[in-house]
Amino acid sequence: MNTLHLGLVALLALSTIMVTSAQALPVPIFDTAYFKGNNGTYQIPYRLVNGTLTASLLDLPAKELLFEINSTSNGQLTVVLPRTIIDSKSGLDDIPYFASTYDIRSLGGPMRITPQELNDKNQRVVQVDFPQGTTEVTISGTWFVENNSTNPSHWNPFGSLSPLQQYNKGIAPKDIQCKQGFMLITKASNNLPACVTSQTYFKLVSRGWTILQNATTTAWVFVNGTRYDIPYVIRGWNNYLSSSINFDPQHKSLIVPLKSVAEKGEITLTIPKSLLDSNLGIEFVVLVDGQETKHTEVTSTTARMLTIPFGFGAKEIEIVAPSLGMESNMEKNGTLSGVVSAYVYGGPLGSSHNQSVNYEIDVYASDGITIAGTTFSDANAHYSIQLPAGNYIIYTYNDTKPHLVSVY
Repeated sequence: MNTLHLGLVALLALSTIMVTSAQALPVPIFDTAYFKGNNGTYQIPYRLVNGTLTASLLDLPAKELLFEINSTSNGQLTVVLPRTIIDSKSGLDDIPYFASTYDIRSLGGPMRITPQELNDKNQRVVQVDFPQGTTEVTISGTWFVENNSTNPSHWNPFGSLSPLQQYNKGIAPKDIQCKQGFMLITKASNNLPACVTSQTYFKLVSRGWTILQNATTTAWVFVNGTRYDIPYVIRGWNNYLSSSINFDPQHKSLIVPLKSVAEKGEITLTIPKSLLDSNLGIEFVVLVDGQETKHTEVTSTTARMLTIPFGFGAKEIEIVAPSLGMESNMEKNGTLSGVVSAYVYGGPLGSSHNQSVNYEIDVYASDGITIAGTTFSDANAHYSIQLPAGNYIIYTYNDTKPHLVSVY
């Protein structure tokens, strides 16, 4: 008992030392900056080293926080950004905030800064170093709670600014965001960005104002040893097929895997009718990530050309060729059954010479070579096998002549 008592005293003493040591650590002191939006005022904790905050402003279209400061020497701004107010993402992944500083040496222009960040699921702590003389520090995200969006995964940190304004902010041309219904292109003579409709885009290509973004590429699938070519054009910055196109014979559909890095995109595929077609001129059904999507379709005597739009982050397009009532997606099965004759093998049922019990029955496809199914007769010489509807070949004992059977 004495040993236990001494051990407990020692543990209590150690605990006291540990608590005392933890209390001695310095705790950073944060102030609160207030950013006024259209629907409220947002409190952002911050800490300034070698500077004082003179104003805090919110640029809603740019999703940008502006810290107006007086700096006495080289300093540092640390900001705690709740994800419920502002965030910076590409898809589901965090991307660095866009930060810049203004000072006398920059002659009024921004100097882009790479901030240090510490992130968790609820907030992001951003730390920006600035030089002496800095008068403003800006931090831009890709999403702000008042920007009429519930999805913080959009790339563009400058909201409704024009393409040229975004470019002047330092955003790379490939990352500039266009309004819905417009696509991003660059002028051939100087690589400056512009947002146009798809109809205008092709007119500008024909005039040499811009270049064709994506040439036609050919994918292919093999079905029963036959190669089918599928020419396609995919549009949108950094959008591409993430792997090969696949054909699903059971559901009569094509699976097109995507990697969508741009805000949105569009793909045009020319699908041979010999590979995939639908009955009586019925249009294909197109699913983007499982959701039915409107598309345009042009049909020729040999192929169907589909143009399919997709959104940011799309991963898979499925193109289904329906028949009437979608019956093509439902396999029809039937039963092939019969009795193996005992007398062929020299004796009645129960005889030691009878081989009709547990006899192997092979059913061949209509080519007479490919085995479509196999079963065995039971104790009463009966056999039964489930097969898809169609015509088949069977051979009888000591008879090489094929016999045609049908399953309904």
